[in-house]
Amino acid sequence: MADAVIAVTGEGPTDYGHLIFDKKNGPQWEWGPVLDLLENCMKDYEIEDRPDFHQVRKEELKDVKLLRSDRGLKGLAVPARKFKKYCCGQKIERGIFYADADAKDGSAKTAPEAKKYYREVYQAAASGLEMGEEKTFIPMIPLKMIENWLLADEDAFEYVFGKKPKLPQKPELIWGDKRDPDSDYPKNLLERVLRDVSDDQNDSCRETFCRLAKAADVSVLRTKCKISFERFYQDFREMLQ
Repeated sequence: MADAVIAVTGEGPTDYGHLIFDKKNGPQWEWGPVLDLLENCMKDYEIEDRPDFHQVRKEELKDVKLLRSDRGLKGLAVPARKFKKYCCGQKIERGIFYADADAKDGSAKTAPEAKKYYREVYQAAASGLEMGEEKTFIPMIPLKMIENWLLADEDAFEYVFGKKPKLPQKPELIWGDKRDPDSDYPKNLLERVLRDVSDDQNDSCRETFCRLAKAADVSVLRTKCKISFERFYQDFREMLQ
């Protein structure tokens, strides 16, 4: 494939998208909010020649074989290395590996803890991608999950729903009990925010996430998500240079 192609992989429909089967047109890919965030970054960089983004489904990576020299890889380094090997086999020279960091116990609630935790997760993915100075393959990893990034910009909610909610000042750091709907677990908090601003109780979905990501101001995400979004913002800009 041409150098203008950038491969993108992820975890599910609410981040990089999913495959649907259209009776008329056959299999079709529906992108998630990751693509909208990429588009917003490129507008901020003032990139005129937009690259083509090519989705790589998780299922396509299952059969990728690692070498003996890859046995020491751990954590996100494993799927990241499989992603890069797959892309190289498809003659794709650039790629973005999206993954949630998913803090194991939610301990990363303070900036120092979060930075330490994120550094470990980021470096694992970067080592799997064999990321060098040229940054042809880069990680795209929220400190916790994509919902944390979507909870950054109040104006985006107002633009989409006509109502401005009160959002956390440090959305990267929020965490809570997944089983408690009233906790600050990012998915739970986002669902509550959506119930407050929308009359549709089914708005916690890929389509809504895309609308919010498209409306989000990159400068707000960079300011309020200084640890993880800013890191990706800089990596992506270097990739496109």
